[in-house]
Amino acid sequence: MISNPIKFLFLLLVSSAFIGAHAQYFPEKVAKKPMALYRQGLEKANDGNFKEGIQILESAVKLDPKFADAYLSIAGMHGELKNYRASIENYNKARLIDTAYFRDYNLPYAINLAGMGDFAAAITAIDHFINIPGLNEKSRLAGEYRKRSFQFGLDYAKNKANSDYKFEPRNLGETVNSQFSEYFPTLTIDGTELVFTRRVGNSNEDFYSASRNDTT
Repeated sequence: MISNPIKFLFLLLVSSAFIGAHAQYFPEKVAKKPMALYRQGLEKANDGNFKEGIQILESAVKLDPKFADAYLSIAGMHGELKNYRASIENYNKARLIDTAYFRDYNLPYAINLAGMGDFAAAITAIDHFINIPGLNEKSRLAGEYRKRSFQFGLDYAKNKANSDYKFEPRNLGETVNSQFSEYFPTLTIDGTELVFTRRVGNSNEDFYSASRNDTT
């Protein structure tokens, strides 16, 4: 069972961030029925059933269109499924409800913006996250790392402004990619092996590698 259904986060770094006061959204005022659906949706997410979790949470926001935590969790689940556009749409819905409450979610919001290739907006979002008063050091360093990654993508696109460059990430197939979140790819110096991080079960991370078997 989930002991604390409010502030369900998909990134452990975000969950440890300082949570400030919020002026418009009050989780304790959410009615019992949408809250019960919210708990059910999170149970599905904890089991890895993100699609079912999304469906249940969408029922919750129909009952309470101001249920910011439900929108945030829907956004996180879409992010896990790599449905970046849907994730961003739901983050934006939550942000419109209460920008102060939303500020701790600017990190996953930025990651999904970058997934769509919108590095400029991702940098703006990550700056909001890094500048949260009282943010712990681990979260700040994570935000700064992401910002450097986004800046690299933005600079690369600018340097290719006169070419046919287009940001289009490609799935490398089941021998490399999976349905889980994968990030921080690094090539070995000889270019024959790709090392990356895969996150399974919301919090378990491990290193994986894939070897190149041709010369193309």
